[in-house]
Amino acid sequence: METVARQQTAAAGRLYRVLAEDDGDNVFVSPFSIFTALTMVAAGADGDTASQLSAALALPQDADSLHEGYNKVLEMLQSPPNVTLSTANKVYVQQSYKVLDSYTGLLQKQYLSKLTSVDFADNVGASKLINGEVEAETGGKIKDLIKASDLDEYVRLVLVNAIYFKGSWKQKFDASETQERDFFVTPGNPVKTPMMHMKGSKFNCGHIPELSCKALEMPYEGDRFSMIVLLPDQQDGLKDLEEKLPSTCVRDIRGTLCNQKAVIRVPKFKLETSYDLIKPLQKLGIKDLFDRNADLSKISGNKELYVSKVIHKAFIEVNEEGAEAAAATAVAVRMKRCMPMMDAGPFEFTADHPFHFVIFDRETGLTLFSGRYAKPV
Repeated sequence: METVARQQTAAAGRLYRVLAEDDGDNVFVSPFSIFTALTMVAAGADGDTASQLSAALALPQDADSLHEGYNKVLEMLQSPPNVTLSTANKVYVQQSYKVLDSYTGLLQKQYLSKLTSVDFADNVGASKLINGEVEAETGGKIKDLIKASDLDEYVRLVLVNAIYFKGSWKQKFDASETQERDFFVTPGNPVKTPMMHMKGSKFNCGHIPELSCKALEMPYEGDRFSMIVLLPDQQDGLKDLEEKLPSTCVRDIRGTLCNQKAVIRVPKFKLETSYDLIKPLQKLGIKDLFDRNADLSKISGNKELYVSKVIHKAFIEVNEEGAEAAAATAVAVRMKRCMPMMDAGPFEFTADHPFHFVIFDRETGLTLFSGRYAKPV
């Protein structure tokens, strides 16, 4: 399980940097969902295709331990108490192709998944099938993941990853305290946005000098899952902060925080994002997978398969009750633990400028979702 957490932390940071190249855009993805699906495909790759996937996804040499690690993680994510969480990772293959029993068995045993044969020539029917399954797995939040026009008789393989999360805050915000306040998209450029407010309660929070930011952890009921918000010291400091994050583990960040009274102001927001991941993944060095140079012979026994679409959609809503999220698709900083000053007042955390956030699973060590709130929408 630790193998999976290390792999996803390393790979997710690199992909996030590519997706977040435009500093002014909101970003929201599920690293867990994306890399689970891609690791499933990597299990069917050979030759240069396998080497490129292994490097980009930070795959360990011991494939068996990785597959077993994913199995443990996926089992642990099945119906956890206190929150709603569902995951689905599926591979759709053109029905005329024979898939090897060894690959089908691996998906079923280790990834709790399966291959689905589809007639992509019937693009309307195929898109309805895929979209219907994704919508069901994401509580109706992700609709129309794939268009009929994305599919035709030449399509051979489509990856779909879906995850749905809904949790209530352990300490809920009072809706009557939510007020319109300035959010500084850039220094000197405020935009009014609903800002939730809470004071007097204790949270894990603190200042992290090594990252030049404040950090706040807001747990969901049950304490297993939490949202961690990283707020740059400077209104325009998010780019510098996010450049340091790929080499920084969320667990290390949590280890620096201390439980103390806080005054919190955090925007109430909703984000919906959609990504075609082929170009970002190509930037990470995965070249052959997406054309006729692909070697996915461990899936079908021949080299005729290649990936034509990797589409990822994500949704999150953060309000006074909690957060609802869905997605379909270590600077090695040695940090010091904060020491609250006995005479200090409550810790002030006002997220009134662009910030980074993650939804983290303490039990598995995995980041289920990560994003950037850069501007109200």
